[in-house]
Amino acid sequence: MLRLSKAILRTNCPLNRKICTSTISRGVWEPDYINQPPEIPEYQPLNIQLRGYDYVTLESFARYAHRLSDRLGLDVEVYPVPPRTNSVNVFKPNSTKVADTYKLSNYERIIRLLKMPSNVAPILLDTLQCNMPEGVSMTVKEPQEDEDEFRYVPDLMLQDLFQQVAEIDKTREDRKKK
Repeated sequence: MLRLSKAILRTNCPLNRKICTSTISRGVWEPDYINQPPEIPEYQPLNIQLRGYDYVTLESFARYAHRLSDRLGLDVEVYPVPPRTNSVNVFKPNSTKVADTYKLSNYERIIRLLKMPSNVAPILLDTLQCNMPEGVSMTVKEPQEDEDEFRYVPDLMLQDLFQQVAEIDKTREDRKKK
């Protein structure tokens, strides 16, 4: 029976074409969908947030993460965030007098991954975590609007000009009312 079906499939019979639409090569049946790549789900945009107190180490690791993401074929945006400065006071023993005051700057880089396939995510994140230097912390989360607004440094001159324009408009309105 098997030999008979192979013989029927090898012929160019119109009945054969209607029954089987898949490809047969040397007596092996292969489905049509076997040559199509599988559909891999993608994550929504993700932010990899890198923080550290040492600027050089953080910048070097951010450059490494960006190159690794590019080599994996991901759409990447990297941008810095203005540093946050904290003041630390060291007190003298058993007193309230300040012995020393230190200013610490916390630097931050954000790597935004736009369309990351789900099969690449564990490879990228594990590689980054294994190669992360001391003093650098990594957080992976979805982008938020307040973080995007914080990354822009305000232009003080531009804000002063807007304030002057508002004052001029206010004086014009006051003159029109009189």
